[in-house]
Amino acid sequence: MQYKNLSVAGCAALMFGLIACSGEDGTDGVNGTNGLNGTSCEVKSLKDDSGYKVLCGGDSVGVLLHGKNGATGKQGVTGATGATGKTGKTGATGATGKDGASCTVEAITDGYSVLCGGKQVGVLKNGVAGESCTTSEATDGIKITCGSTETILRNKKCSVTETAAKDGTKGLQMECDDGTSGVVWDGKNGADGTNGTDGINGEDGTSCTAQTIKDEKNGKEGIQMFCGETLVGTVWNGEDGNDGVSCTSVDKGTGMVEVTCGDADPITIFKAMCGEDFYDPANKFCVFGKLYDKCDGKAYVLNEETCIDNKIVPLCLEYQLLKNGNYKFVTKRGIQDGEFCWNGIITPKCGGKEFGQHEYCGKDKDGKTDVVLSYCDNSYAEGGITVADAYSTLGVELSPRPVEGDEPAPAEEKESLYGNLVGKALDAYDAAKLKTFYEKLEAAKNRCEGIEYAKWCGDEMYDKTKQFCDIRDNRIYKYAQLKGVDGIWWMNENLAFEYKLPKVVTTDDVESIDQVMGEVNFEEKVFENFEATEGRYYTWKSAKGEGDFRNNMTEGEIKKLNVEDQTSGACPAGWRLPTKDELDLLQAAGANVENEYGFDDVGFDFTAVGYYDANNNKVMKDDYAYFWSDTEDEDEVKQAYGLVVMDKASSEVNTTNKVYAFTVRCVSDTDPAVDAK
Repeated sequence: MQYKNLSVAGCAALMFGLIACSGEDGTDGVNGTNGLNGTSCEVKSLKDDSGYKVLCGGDSVGVLLHGKNGATGKQGVTGATGATGKTGKTGATGATGKDGASCTVEAITDGYSVLCGGKQVGVLKNGVAGESCTTSEATDGIKITCGSTETILRNKKCSVTETAAKDGTKGLQMECDDGTSGVVWDGKNGADGTNGTDGINGEDGTSCTAQTIKDEKNGKEGIQMFCGETLVGTVWNGEDGNDGVSCTSVDKGTGMVEVTCGDADPITIFKAMCGEDFYDPANKFCVFGKLYDKCDGKAYVLNEETCIDNKIVPLCLEYQLLKNGNYKFVTKRGIQDGEFCWNGIITPKCGGKEFGQHEYCGKDKDGKTDVVLSYCDNSYAEGGITVADAYSTLGVELSPRPVEGDEPAPAEEKESLYGNLVGKALDAYDAAKLKTFYEKLEAAKNRCEGIEYAKWCGDEMYDKTKQFCDIRDNRIYKYAQLKGVDGIWWMNENLAFEYKLPKVVTTDDVESIDQVMGEVNFEEKVFENFEATEGRYYTWKSAKGEGDFRNNMTEGEIKKLNVEDQTSGACPAGWRLPTKDELDLLQAAGANVENEYGFDDVGFDFTAVGYYDANNNKVMKDDYAYFWSDTEDEDEVKQAYGLVVMDKASSEVNTTNKVYAFTVRCVSDTDPAVDAK
């Protein structure tokens, strides 16, 4: 500020005291020098914010100060007096010096990167930790471990054992682990002297012994040998040899590995040989001198298996059905998706499933969907040909039918010098025999002693020779002909149908069943029947179907209904309640059996569930079994006859009030197997 005042006041004074005040402009002040870029490992600000301290390894190695402003230019010198001298201009202010670039440190994988002004100016790397070594005792020496490298310094020792020659001479056998060995034999007896006055006997040879010794100075151990009392020699244990050189290997492909040990020339090792070819066992396998590619790293049985899409699949025979009905062999190949090997023949799966010798691919109840079905155990085709006969056509034995729960038979082990990799070659079937085979199997489908037996009940199959289907609710029941009750077939399970009455509507004072397109609408509540632990309980009125509007309809009206809706009463179509006389026959048959098995011998299966008292809503006499007949008491309309079974050999037929709910066994006058459609 002083320079600026002098500049103005001084020039003004000269203007009054001199003729002229003139001179050249003063020189601009020099710009301040920029601060140097600092370099450091760690940078911290100074407390007075005048710059930065650079620290490396915790020590200060320098300071970076901010650049200072340039000094103000000095006033120009007054010019000499002239006629019309001008006032000299004030020198321009020097530009402010630039701040020095600051530095930072960023961590990298193995140290730090030093950045100044955004540019990398150096890298400080961390030192590598030294590798420590440890020692431990080994079986025959000392093991030295440095990092992941192990070295064993082995001891060299000798041992001595007694031995004998063929002529019986004894000696000592010495063996050292460096490969040296030797035998010291006992001295032999001297020969007898020749006969003279008195020959002198030769002296016995001296025997030899050995003992271990140790040199206390250097710690060496060895063996000293004495013959008699004379020391004949000492054998010291060998010293540890030098460590062997390390070796490296390089896989050169095609079964060759190049091995280099130390500075020695590399040698080539072949992994395996097959005939005259070398190969890598990881990728190929050898059978009878021929190489085969492994399948996903696995070998497979030749002639029986092959590799498709990196999967081992069975080999199988493919045949083509010609238009004339004959078969033609096409090829032997691996099975593909949707196929399986059935009796050695490529066969389409049935609904995505494989099937066995006792099964075949039939149609579901819709007549379209493929489903696996079973032949009957005593299945006969026309002409008395069995399923086993069909298989014998191909020279194949029909295996026993598998029993549910049985473990599968273990696969027969193949004896082979080639690791079970060779199977029996597949031979094509004779085309004419194959045609006969299929014809016999077709004739035997779904036939048991000439009767078609496999039927559908809803989504479940049943054997109509032993069971029947109640189409009203698609429930399957067992049935049987009982001993002593000829001419009828009995349900051998309690009826379980939830019997409901059809709804009735009135139009123009005319009552009719409530139905839509032949389908009957039923009441929501069941009609006087109740759940039991086996089947259901029915009042006599419910068992007979009394009050069911269908009893009032004509036969023509009934036929207009759906088949499952045409029957009134608890029993299904084709079945009825037994009469009192039929119950009498059943009771007599069970009672006449002179042992405790009674009804079991008759063939009548039952479970004691008692009866149901609807007035009190509880089960009564649950250790007895009660069954209704369709016969009323002639003297009392509120009573009807029923069978009560106290145990297997004790029973009676008597009347009971119709309001009580008994279990029901329906009977059929015709063979259910014939009636089943």
